Amino acid sequence: MPLLVAGDIFDTSEGPVSVVNLVLKHLFSRRFTTYAIPGQHDLPFHNKDLLHTSAFGTLMEALPNHFINVDGKTISYVHPEGDGVRIQIHGFGYDQEVGMEGATQNFILQAQERLANRKVFSQNDKEINVALVHAFCYPSGSEYTIPGVSPRCASDRWQNAFRGYDFVIMGDHHDPFVEEVKSGNPLPTLVNCGGAFNRNSNEQGRPRVGYLLYTDKTVREVSLLSSVEEKWKEKTVETKVEEWGKVLEKLDNLSVENIDDIMRAYELTFKAQCDMVKAVMKEILKAVKERKR
Repeated sequence: MPLLVAGDIFDTSEGPVSVVNLVLKHLFSRRFTTYAIPGQHDLPFHNKDLLHTSAFGTLMEALPNHFINVDGKTISYVHPEGDGVRIQIHGFGYDQEVGMEGATQNFILQAQERLANRKVFSQNDKEINVALVHAFCYPSGSEYTIPGVSPRCASDRWQNAFRGYDFVIMGDHHDPFVEEVKSGNPLPTLVNCGGAFNRNSNEQGRPRVGYLLYTDKTVREVSLLSSVEEKWKEKTVETKVEEWGKVLEKLDNLSVENIDDIMRAYELTFKAQCDMVKAVMKEILKAVKERKR
């Protein structure tokens, strides 16, 4: 069966060789035919033009037929044993113009053009159209006050954008949820995957799940990792990094019209983040070693 991954395979674009090998072993094994799109964490500086310099880009070079790049394309999957179902997978990787802006009019036109221009195969096959999207999505009716998130990111807006598709699979938002519709409804069932692991302490107890998709637009939740027996250790990490307030003060004095100042801004924020990550990773490795004793 195909395994669909809606982006952010890596936490940062510079995934180490050991992690790349782990992904190849477990996500792209012979058990699955895996297809994936890039999320912003897979892209250097969230820039799709730099994809070729990332760990995700390495995977694309190694397995080009398993990745739907950020410029979008459609992959057609047919079960090798022939069950009469053809799955058309339409990739919409992370794009800065869409990520937090949601279903803009231009994006809706693009989504509908992709569906209309898809290659039509045998009329005897049941065709399932799946949109694989990396963009922020939250449940309609709930309130989100995250800076920069547009109301167009609500789940019903995404479902309307992909009218005519059977499923739309969303990445980015770490909370998993499903907006299911009945077979015959022109709107797709929406599945927001959620994260496969916790990135922050406030995500303690968050479910890590996957979803099985059925041809009648129904889904079944499958637990990937149990959070019941998770053990959390609180630790204050001290770093040599300047306080963020001082970093921000320096940024305020830079000019957005001066390329040297722009590069300096990148340098300041990137170094601060890298040093903080290194300090946190050092504490994690120390905790792992203590547990092994």
